[in-house]
Amino acid sequence: MGLSVIRAGCASLPLLVSLVALGCDGPFSASRVSANDSPPVPTGDASIDRQPTEEPTDASTDGGGGCTPSAGVACQDATTLVRCREDGTATETVACARGCNESPTPHCAMVVPTGIAPASDFSTPDLAELVLDVGNVVHSDTGEIEGLRPPNPNPRAFFVHEGIGFHVVTADDHSVGVFVVDRLTVKGTMNGPRATPVRVVGTHSVVFLAKGDVEIGVLNVAADCTTNTPGPGGFAGGTPTALGGGGPGGGAGGSMTTVSGGGGAVITLFSGAGGGGHGGRGGAGAISSAGGASGGVGGAGDTDTALVKLIGGSGGGATPGAGSHGGAGGGAVQIVSQTSILVQHGIAAGGCGGRSTGNGAGGGGAGGAILLEAPTVTVAEGGFLLAGGGGGAGGSVDGKGNDAASDHEVALVGRGGLCGSKRCGGDGAHLASTAGGNGTVDGQQVGAGGGGVGRIRINTLTGSANLSTEGTLYVPSISSSEVFSQGLVAIE
Repeated sequence: MGLSVIRAGCASLPLLVSLVALGCDGPFSASRVSANDSPPVPTGDASIDRQPTEEPTDASTDGGGGCTPSAGVACQDATTLVRCREDGTATETVACARGCNESPTPHCAMVVPTGIAPASDFSTPDLAELVLDVGNVVHSDTGEIEGLRPPNPNPRAFFVHEGIGFHVVTADDHSVGVFVVDRLTVKGTMNGPRATPVRVVGTHSVVFLAKGDVEIGVLNVAADCTTNTPGPGGFAGGTPTALGGGGPGGGAGGSMTTVSGGGGAVITLFSGAGGGGHGGRGGAGAISSAGGASGGVGGAGDTDTALVKLIGGSGGGATPGAGSHGGAGGGAVQIVSQTSILVQHGIAAGGCGGRSTGNGAGGGGAGGAILLEAPTVTVAEGGFLLAGGGGGAGGSVDGKGNDAASDHEVALVGRGGLCGSKRCGGDGAHLASTAGGNGTVDGQQVGAGGGGVGRIRINTLTGSANLSTEGTLYVPSISSSEVFSQGLVAIE
């Protein structure tokens, strides 16, 4: 199925079963086809017209002189825009839900996303509601939504297919895949602590921009710990041949040294690797009680409280021993609505535990990032926002650190792995803790550091979201203001 550009106008459009078409708004005067510098792949379609989201309330003639179609004329008062009608024959008034702004030209004010996702995407015409079910895997690199939307021929050019816009935007050394819709519903179900989520995959962080309401069932941008693959925008863990974890807070690798034992024997000693950092620092790896080189340093945490740079968690370090891998970092998601966001169940962005097969121990991956922006944001009773770090591995054969990410279990804590019967891997950061736990030692068996906690940020008109505390789970904790923060949404 080819991609199509949806033009402005009131003609009815054929839609997929799960898409609901919008009513017709008047077109906006600006137009844009391509994000960044890449030209669009020709499809035979025209450029994309943009339009505001508010509906006209009445119209009046302009005295016969005509006006520029769809252009803003003036702010009649603080909440009313006077604009030219689409046919250019008269002006009409539009009620502006977030106020009327005279600069740079008269327009209805809108919620402006934090970071690099363009606010101009909100003026895309003829968008549709996007309903994501559990089989609709979202690909942040290409725009594909399995069962609903094919990939863009050129991901960096803006295309709309069946009312769903997408493009990749790159700036400040990172990229985000931006989906633009009218309204967004993410299904996914909960059965006790077990979840059946809608999953996002890819190397780019994911952004959802919605003109209308957003409702989240269960959304998973966590690392895939079955394959130790980072979540969208997260970073890979270290390997025995590339010890350091990926990302700006990647955990340092552990070491392997040999020493002389009794009777001329040679003993191989390992030190644990460091956990990945993000909102909090990763834990440090331990040193064998028999000596050897120092353990891997935990990755540093960042200071980006507002999540201006939307990236996921960094990976844990590895050690040279075969089978020792660092845990992958959790992914990053930004959801922006012009009206409201309701998290009915939850969003998961945790990291993976480190791996071990008895030869060395890998550090845990750091938690990812969750950024929610709307006039009002609500997390319902029993809901969750999770961005915990994975546990550091222990130095035994079955010493894998616990994952803070899963498609099935949402209330996981990334506990450290075992050294025999003793837990010597550092715990991944969770709840009120922000830094990953340090690995400990049990004889010659050593543990790796746990992954640091991720970040959660919520921006609203009042600076205070409606966060239920009844049966809810927030990782990091809402009491950890340095990593779970709230602020005012930007309006322009």
